[in-house]
Amino acid sequence: MEVKGVRIRVLGKGTYGVVYLLKTNIPTSQLYAVKSADEEMASTLHKEQEILQQFSGCPNIVRCFGGFTSVECGRKIFNLFLEYASGGCLADLMKEYGGKIPERHAKFYARMILEGLVDIHRKGYIHSDLKPRNILVFPSQDGISLDTLKIADFGLVKKYGVEDTNAWEYGFRGTAPYMSPESIIGYITGALDIWSLGCIMVEMLTGKLPLAFRDLKDLRDKLLRGESPNIPENMSSMGKNFLMKCFARDPNERWTASMLLSHPYLLPEHTFSLPVTGFLQCNPSLASKSNASFGLYSGTVCPAPLIVTKAWLPVYGTHVMVSTENKTGVFAPTIHRNVKCSNILLTESLHAKLSDFRLSKAFTLEGDSHVYTVVADTPGYVDPDKLYAVKSADEEMASSLHKEQEILQQFVGCPNIVRCFGGFTSVECKRKIFNLFLEYAPGGCLLDLMKEYGGKIPERHAKYYARMILEGLVDIHRKGYIHSDLKPGNILVFPSQDGTALDTLKIADFGLVRKYGVKDTNDWEYGFRGTAPYMSPESIIGYITGALDIWSLGCIMVEMLTGKLPLAFRDLKDLRDKLLRGESPNIPENMSTMGKNFLMKCFARDPNERWTASMLLSHPYLLPEHTFSQPATGFLKCNPSLASVNFQEAAAFHSPRGYELFPSGTRKILDDLFRMQLIKQVTDMKLGVWCMQRNQHETSKL
Repeated sequence: MEVKGVRIRVLGKGTYGVVYLLKTNIPTSQLYAVKSADEEMASTLHKEQEILQQFSGCPNIVRCFGGFTSVECGRKIFNLFLEYASGGCLADLMKEYGGKIPERHAKFYARMILEGLVDIHRKGYIHSDLKPRNILVFPSQDGISLDTLKIADFGLVKKYGVEDTNAWEYGFRGTAPYMSPESIIGYITGALDIWSLGCIMVEMLTGKLPLAFRDLKDLRDKLLRGESPNIPENMSSMGKNFLMKCFARDPNERWTASMLLSHPYLLPEHTFSLPVTGFLQCNPSLASKSNASFGLYSGTVCPAPLIVTKAWLPVYGTHVMVSTENKTGVFAPTIHRNVKCSNILLTESLHAKLSDFRLSKAFTLEGDSHVYTVVADTPGYVDPDKLYAVKSADEEMASSLHKEQEILQQFVGCPNIVRCFGGFTSVECKRKIFNLFLEYAPGGCLLDLMKEYGGKIPERHAKYYARMILEGLVDIHRKGYIHSDLKPGNILVFPSQDGTALDTLKIADFGLVRKYGVKDTNDWEYGFRGTAPYMSPESIIGYITGALDIWSLGCIMVEMLTGKLPLAFRDLKDLRDKLLRGESPNIPENMSTMGKNFLMKCFARDPNERWTASMLLSHPYLLPEHTFSQPATGFLKCNPSLASVNFQEAAAFHSPRGYELFPSGTRKILDDLFRMQLIKQVTDMKLGVWCMQRNQHETSKL
C-alpha cells in the first residue's frame, strides 16, 4: 500500500533513531508518531513492532499500525507507525498540573498504568524501562473525563526468567532513577516494573525524582544497602500501604500488577450512609474509612480490614462522635470507644458493636447558622439513609435561610446548582431552630479542590470548571436573580463516583441573592454586597446586575490558574480606590490567547459591555475541542448563537446569509475573531465559507 505524507516536526530522538509527527494524505488524512532508523540499526524497532502487534486492542498500551521500509537519499530507512499522543508524555502532564498531580488523580493514572502492565505481564513480557517519558497521554475528547495513559517504548522489553548478562560496569537495563535493587545485578522480573510504578507514583505526587543520588554509583550503593524512595508524608494511609507493596525489598514479596489492581487504594469510592452492618453481612471484611481530623467524610467500600479512628454512634436518637482504639485492624465483636458529644463527655468507655454505627460528619460554622452533615433517623420527606448538609439557625435569625429555601426550590433539576430538600423547625433546649436540608458535597468547596491540585488548577481543567459555573449562572440569571456573592467558598465540589472524570461543581449559598435592576441601598461605609476580592467596580456603589456575577467568575478563573487572590490590596479602602480608578485583576501571562480574550470579556469596565453568561458559554475558549470539516450551517440552525465551534486544529463557518443578519451576540463573537486575526477579511460583509487554521492564523476562501 502506498503511503504519502508530510513530516511536521520532530517529537523526540533515541539511540535507535528519530520520532517524527507525520501527517498522511494517502490513503487517508491521519496523524502518526513515526519512529525512523537506518535499516541496519533498526533491530530494536523490528522487535518493538513484533511485540506491540500482540497487544492490539489493549486500551492502555500504545497502538502499532505496522512498519515499512523507505529509500531516502539512497539509504534504506525503516519506519514504525505508532499512535500519536497529542498530550505528550506523563512528564508533560505533570508540568500541566504545575509539577505535582493531586493524589485523587494520581491513583487513577496509576490504575491505568497497572492495567497496561497486567496485559504485558500476562503475555510473559517485562517492560524494563517504565518511566514518565515512556507513558503517553491521550487527552479527553469531551473535556470531562481525565486523560488516558498508555505505556509506550517497548525497545527494552524482556521475556520472563532471563537474567541480564550486563553487570553494573556495562550499565543496567532501563533508566537509573526507576530501577529496583535486584535489577542492578541483572535479575529482571515483572517485579522491576512494579518498583518503577511506585517510583512514578512518588514523582507524580511530589514532582521530584523518587530517590536523590549524586551519580550512578551513589544510586547503586543506596539501593544495595536497602534504601528505597521516600513515601510522601502527606499521602493517605491507604496510599502509603499501596507504595509499601511496590517497594518490598524482596522481589518475590512485591505485589504483582493484578494484586495491586485489587488494592483498596485503587478501588472506586462510593459515599453511603447505611449502617455498616449491612455491608458486613455482604462481606465480613467491608469496613468504613474515616479521617481522624474531620470525622467521616464518607464511607468507602474496602475489601480489606481497615482501622476506624472516628465514627458517629446513635445513642438514644442522638448522633455521638466516637474515637476508637483498634490497633490490630481486625474488628472484634465489641470495641472499646471513648465517646464525646458537644459539651457532654462520657467518662467511661462504651462497648458498642460495629453494627450500631451510622456515618456523619462534624459541623462547621457559617454566619449566624451552623452547617452540619447528618444522617436522618426519622422517615419523612428526606431519605433516612442519606447524608445531608443542614443549615440551622434560631428561628428569629433565620430569615436568610427561609429566603434561600424559597429561591433554591425554583432550581430543582438544575445540574450546577446545589439541591434543596426543604426545611423544618425543631425545638432544642426550648429554642425554635430552623433547619434547611441541602445536598451534601463530599468534595468540599472549590478552595479545597484547589488545595488538592497543589494550589493551582491546570488551564485545561480550569476552563471546564468555569463552564460548569457559567451553566449554573445561566439558570440563575434566567430566573431574574443575581447571585451577588460568587467565590470559591460558595462553589461546592461533587467528586466523580468512579474516578474517571473531573469533579462536578455546583453553585451554593443563595443568602445574598438579589433580583435584577435593584440598586443596593448600602454604600461603601456600610459594606458592599458580597465578598471584597470578587466585587466589580459598579457593585461598590450599589449597582447590582448580573454583570457582577460575571466579574466574580473572572476573578475565580484567575484564582484557579494562579492560586492567588485576583487583585492584591491592603484593606477594603485600598481595594475600593483601585477598582474605582480602573484597575482590574491581572490576566495570567502564561494563559492561552483565547483564554485571555475570555477573561477580557469578564473584566469589561462597563457592565453593559461585559458579556453575559449565555454569551460566554458560546465563547470559543469553552467550546468542546473537536475537529470537523463540514460547514457550520447545521450548528447555526440548531442554535443561532453558535457562530464559532472550534479552533483547535481546523474549523469551518458557513452562512448563505449576510453577516449583518447574525444575532447580535454572534456578531460580537465574530468581531472579536476579526480583531484577533483568526479571520482576516470579509467580502461584501458576507461570511461566506471559510477555513481557519489556528496555528498559522491565516484563512483561505474555499
